[in-house]
Amino acid sequence: KLGVKIATIDDVTVSRVAGANIVASGSDEAKARINSSFTLQAWGFTGSTVVAAQVPSFTFTTSAALGNNTYLIVNGVTYTTSARVNAADVQLVAGADGKGTITVQTVGFADGNTVSFTVAAENDDSTYVVHVQDIDWTVKRSAGNFMLTTPGAPVILEWLNSQRNDLQSAAVALQPAIGPVLEAVAHTPDVRLTRMSGSGATVFGLYPDEQAARTASESLSKDHGHWWVRQAVLGSDLSAHL
Repeated sequence: KLGVKIATIDDVTVSRVAGANIVASGSDEAKARINSSFTLQAWGFTGSTVVAAQVPSFTFTTSAALGNNTYLIVNGVTYTTSARVNAADVQLVAGADGKGTITVQTVGFADGNTVSFTVAAENDDSTYVVHVQDIDWTVKRSAGNFMLTTPGAPVILEWLNSQRNDLQSAAVALQPAIGPVLEAVAHTPDVRLTRMSGSGATVFGLYPDEQAARTASESLSKDHGHWWVRQAVLGSDLSAHL
């Protein structure tokens, strides 16, 4: 006897879910931030309709040499060996939109490693390649690029010192009291940068660590008791220091 099964879908596809750690680089590939988490979705379809009953299964491979310090976490399962990755064939479950979700976290990967996902349903399949990369960030202005750095790298104080607050001269001319405050902060021990904020509401100094900032704060408060002086960490909630 010959059994013939009629296909219920036209094809399957897989795509990234938009997020801060992944960006499309082609119709079937993306670039992901190194050692981060990202999400893909896969589904079967007929015409423009998602067919939830045919949500795909998927397999995946990676160019990274996996081990205890280099591994993948896929849909909550940790893969530390290539053998385990090669044996994986994961059946997705359709969500409310009929699509299956693949969550991925890379740990210990190197720039240029790839992870390839192949989804399949009925006799159709589709492959999506994610390139893991170090991301460079470029800040631009109309006159061209003026700063290039990488995530997590400190902003170079030498560069900051070469910049200026264009309002400072005008603010000091209108409110001469700003000048002595700038000078006092600039003469505190270990200060790396002294600037006026905005149009002159405050003056601030940057220090290498909390202890240096605390010492400067205490010294300024002692010498200028009528000044409002507070020490804080960049990125913290200043209200905690009020």
